[in-house]
Amino acid sequence: MSIAPEISGLLSTREYKRAHRFLSDVEWRIDNLYYIRNDQGERVKFKRNEAQLAFHKDMGLRNVLPKARKLGFSTFIAILICDTCMFRTNHVAGIVDITLDDAVVKLGVVKYAYENLPPELKAENPLVRQSDQYLEWANGSNVSVGTSYRGDT
Repeated sequence: MSIAPEISGLLSTREYKRAHRFLSDVEWRIDNLYYIRNDQGERVKFKRNEAQLAFHKDMGLRNVLPKARKLGFSTFIAILICDTCMFRTNHVAGIVDITLDDAVVKLGVVKYAYENLPPELKAENPLVRQSDQYLEWANGSNVSVGTSYRGDT
């Protein structure tokens, strides 16, 4: 993802290179760009915990997470989906949960993370379609929710 021309015009060459370096680093983006709501409903910066860091380090193409409560995996995966949809074109993600209401709540975490990004990044890749069960970005990436999932072609 390139930096929006209106941003790059305001930055010196050195600042532009620094911003590009950080925005090109998924590890930096995840721990520095995204906000979530804590248990008290307050807006706080997302920072991966030890379990999330270990999972992310060893993550592969297909991953199985045994049921684990209060380790923040649902939140981490929502942030990862948001980040991937923001910084990769034509990425398709799905959130599957036991009930549709539970899946919709998890999509809300993705949307909250997106809505709290810096305005310049949102302007670079805005949402073009959104509903309770679906988000689509201008770069062609999208995420949908349900109680089952079947991929497209």
